[in-house]
Amino acid sequence: MNRKLVFALAAILAASAAACSTYPKTRFDLAPVKANGQDLVGLDGATTIESRQPGGIVSVRADNAFAEFGASLIVAVQNKSGGVLDFGPQNISATANGQVLKVLAADELDAQSKAQARGFLRATTRTGEVGIEQATGTFNREYRFNNYGGCPAGQGDCQAFAEDGGSGYRQDRINRELEASNVAVVAQQLESNRALISQKALRPASVAPEQIAGGVVVVHPPKAGGRVDIVVTFNGQKHSFSFNAQPAA
Repeated sequence: MNRKLVFALAAILAASAAACSTYPKTRFDLAPVKANGQDLVGLDGATTIESRQPGGIVSVRADNAFAEFGASLIVAVQNKSGGVLDFGPQNISATANGQVLKVLAADELDAQSKAQARGFLRATTRTGEVGIEQATGTFNREYRFNNYGGCPAGQGDCQAFAEDGGSGYRQDRINRELEASNVAVVAQQLESNRALISQKALRPASVAPEQIAGGVVVVHPPKAGGRVDIVVTFNGQKHSFSFNAQPAA
């Protein structure tokens, strides 16, 4: 195993524990079963598999950093050619049962994180007023303390003095307190996801001779699991890997 690639994969793995999901989905355990047509027996998801071609080395390993988004893999390459090579999500393709799977990298994961946050806020809203744009720590503090019952701090002409004795104000206050709590959860999750995506997810890069580049990509296997085939094209050469995807218990 190429030691430089091992260290590169380890660096990408270092922040994995930082991710936690507010929006659970089907999770998968991945185990390598084939590399470049050769069967692999008895390997688990902690195993890094490697493919060597004259123009480059490719290493792949299962990862759980983005488990809430799907089945994630770390892909790293080392340029063994004499010139600079481009590498990014466009160099990776995936299939399952002959069907093409979309490969999600940094931009797609960022968009999906925001979409999940919107869905969570929409599903838990008590006031119908809070959206993804307000999922920040600053907004949460202001919303929690300064905007109950439509009565900003320092004003006295609001629902608290309505004919119902303030019951509408109190219910609105309860709703907004719960809303603010949801905003706080989503804001924390978005911040965590953005940091993780920035640190680990694959982005296009120019790789100089002997240099290493890589990151995490995500695919969505069928819900029942099965074999997922990954092809990495680097320096015009194809490196193929297969993983068995099993829904996690």
